[in-house]
Order: sequence, then C-alpha cells, then structure tokens
Amino acid sequence: MAYVESIAIPILGRPGALNFRLTWRLVYLPLVMSLLVMIQGPSQADDYEAVLEAWMTGDTAEAVNLLEPLAEDGDPRAQLDLGKVLQSTSDNLQAADWFRQAADQGSSEARVRLADLYRTGRGVERNAEQAVALYKTAAEDGLAEAEYKFGICHETGYGVSQDYAIAAEWYSRAASQGQASAQYRLADLYFFGFGVSQNLEQALKWYRAAARQGEQHAIFRLRLLGEAIPPLTVATEVTPLISKPGSQRRLSPTGTPSHGTRVQLAAFRDQSGAISGWKKIRAAYPDLLNNFEPEFVVVDFGPAKGTYVRLLVGPFNDRGGANSLCARIKARSGDCLVVVRSEPL
Repeated sequence: MAYVESIAIPILGRPGALNFRLTWRLVYLPLVMSLLVMIQGPSQADDYEAVLEAWMTGDTAEAVNLLEPLAEDGDPRAQLDLGKVLQSTSDNLQAADWFRQAADQGSSEARVRLADLYRTGRGVERNAEQAVALYKTAAEDGLAEAEYKFGICHETGYGVSQDYAIAAEWYSRAASQGQASAQYRLADLYFFGFGVSQNLEQALKWYRAAARQGEQHAIFRLRLLGEAIPPLTVATEVTPLISKPGSQRRLSPTGTPSHGTRVQLAAFRDQSGAISGWKKIRAAYPDLLNNFEPEFVVVDFGPAKGTYVRLLVGPFNDRGGANSLCARIKARSGDCLVVVRSEPL
C-alpha cells in the first residue's frame, strides 16, 4: 500500500493540483485502520486514527494533543512520534526529551534522532560522544540509517578515530539493506581504495545501486566515468513522518528515512519528464532555484493512480526556509508544496 506523504501533489502543466484527500479518507485510511486493529487492538487503533487524520490535515497542534497522553503512558511508539511532530515545528528541546524516553525503551529510530540532535546541537548541547554512542547502539540493532551514520563517524573521525576499514564495514551493512547514501559512500571507498582494496567493479556495482534510487552523487560519478545511468527503481512505499504502530520502516527511493524539509515543485509520470520539468522550472525562477540541486523521488500510488516522479529541492534547516521559498514561487503564480523528506548526515 502506498502512503500519501502529502495531500496535494502539483503536476506541471495541469491547472490546480491533484487532491488525494478523498482517496485518503475512502481508501487508505480504512486499510491502515484495519491493520492497526489487527496489530494493536481497537483502542490504540482508534487513538492513532485520530493522530493520522490530524497529521494528514496539517493540524500539528491536535496531533500533539492526541499523542501526549499515549506518550505519557509510556508508549515508546507514541513518544517517538510525538518527538517527530514537535521537531517538525522546530521545538527541538521537547522533541529531544521524548526521543530520549523512547530511546531508553529501546527504540532504535529514537536513538538515531536523538543522536542527530546531539550532533547538530539542536535542543541539546553538542556532544559527539553521546551522538556516537547512540548511533553505535542503533547500528548494532541493525537499523540501516544508524549503520550508515555510524560509518560516517568512522570515515570522518567524528567522535572516534578515523578508520576507513570500519567505515566500509558499516557502509556495507547499510548498503546491503538498500540505504542509498551508504551505497554511494561504499562505492567511493572501493573507487579510491580507502579501507578496502581498490576495486572498480565493486565501485560501479554500488554506484549503480545508489543511482537506481536517485542518489545524485552516484549519478554524477557514473557520468564522470562515462557509464550509463540506470533507470530509477520504483518505491512501493514512502516512510511518513508519523508511522503506524507495529509497522516496518521502508526506505524512500533517495536515502534514509530521517527528518528534513524540502519543497516539492511538481510531479511527473516519468524520469525524463521530471528532468525536463526541472530545467523549465529552474529557468522560470533562476534567482530562486539556481543554487539548488534537484531530488527525484519515485512513488507508486497503486494501480488506480500509477507511479509519479516527484521533483524536490532542499533540504532546509527548518520549515520556515521551505515555506519562504514556496511563498515566493506562489507569488509569481507558480505551484509548490512543503514536505518532510529524508536527510543525509
């Protein structure tokens, strides 16, 4: 089942925007709720029905009000989701507290999000030792995002001694789980012979794997090497900011499921249309978009709607920057949408 990350998806060349609100209410929401009843029982499913509805309609205050009682009752899923919602409003201080409580109960994702805050100094004081320890624990739990970020710590010497061989080991684990940024980093290590024996065949293998997921650095590398760019792989699900209790995390097509704010400029039926569309949109707003690199995300909305390639720019440090860019585009009769997407370390 595809998760509609944002309600309206603007499509270049068509008036207005496709509105999936009716589809969500009549098709996706009943399916989600039937799954929740099977997994969590009727009571918690009802709670999360209201949470998901509030989030999908952009009512973050209501989502917070609904999640707080569940989080205060000690539900680690609710604590994690409450932290995510608070973080989306830039309330990193409270977000850090809820991530910490969820992490103390064993949530690997909460550990990564808390580590990110320690690394960036948002909501907490910068602390490399704490960040690395949290990444390590989550990586040992097998979370691909944590394996990737723990690998970066070793590649760059952040909070640990620089060690390319250890970095390669953790990148390899994350890459094998489909983590696109780890695939690109691992390919670079093979290409340059850092921490592993130099191996062009292995480098190309992982560059291609990352490129199939739209990883722009990998695509650039392949072009420099004169290699063909493989077609994008269609993702069957995009990880939402608020996830269903008991659900499995799925990687989005361009990287790790982590926080980050982007502006969606349009959606297209295929990759070539998305690339052409980016050139046209950038040409229309050169003063606004020339400093951005595009991100292309393929999403499958099922048999009825088919697949779309979403054109995004970012990331922004906070929602305010994304809102500002989108407002300036709309002021010139353009169309756009602020969305939450994955963000590399």
